[in-house]
Amino acid sequence: MALGILPVQEALADWGALGEGDGIGQGARGCTTIGGAQACLILRCDAGDLGWAMTLPDMPDDGQLGVSLAIGGTTYTLDMDISGMIAASDFNADRDDALVEALGRGVLATVGLDRGRIASFPLPLKGSSRALVRVQDACRKSGEDKAGTERPVPGQTSDRFVPMFGGKGSADDVSRAAVLLADQLEVIGPDGILSITRLPVSEGVALLAIETGPSEMYGASGTSVSLAIVEDGAAWQIAQHVGTVIWADSANRTEGWPDLWMQPVGGVDMPFGVWRWTGEGYAKVTSVDP
Repeated sequence: MALGILPVQEALADWGALGEGDGIGQGARGCTTIGGAQACLILRCDAGDLGWAMTLPDMPDDGQLGVSLAIGGTTYTLDMDISGMIAASDFNADRDDALVEALGRGVLATVGLDRGRIASFPLPLKGSSRALVRVQDACRKSGEDKAGTERPVPGQTSDRFVPMFGGKGSADDVSRAAVLLADQLEVIGPDGILSITRLPVSEGVALLAIETGPSEMYGASGTSVSLAIVEDGAAWQIAQHVGTVIWADSANRTEGWPDLWMQPVGGVDMPFGVWRWTGEGYAKVTSVDP
């Protein structure tokens, strides 16, 4: 049975940082003591994702906990799930950005609970602004690092990367490739075109990846890929010997042209060179480990 507003015996230190050792993830925490035990509201960062958590002296065993926070004449609500004596919920930016702002500029929040022995309690907000900004910045950086390490690369199951190898090519594209690469075919023979893969870029415009070989002139791989553009029937070469295996990155385009991820030797655990459209052709911009 709820007992109403319980007296706050002592406001703890200003809002501050929550460390990994607390078992909830990094975060910002504001607490008061109720009946000699802590009641805390936490904005936490767990694996790059923000979330809310609350600890109470008498937390219900399980189920949901409805939380209201009255700050400066406005009331904000959170629906939390109870697990392991901690109530928690995800962070919804559309809903919760305003709450974070209110916590940061406020002096006192009145916390209301829809179940349990404690119905409501006051929560001081001194130091909350700095603590909340710090955890948001740290979590944003953590999320960016996580995205960098978990970024998909060619070869994974994904619709993002389009293989630019193994294509058969139309008769017209084969003829175009034979003209464009005549100097190479003089060395490796007329049957040196192994594959032609066409990727439409816009109406009447396509990118060709032309694989040639085998030949010692291409080094250890024995094959090479050249790039060409076809526009309204005309074709011209824009790069030679750019790699042996190429994927087009459909998620990242410049003026409609996809980034190209290239490896010098296919099937080998080697870095990808990422090439980007410059307006006239492709240039390497970075390398990414597989």
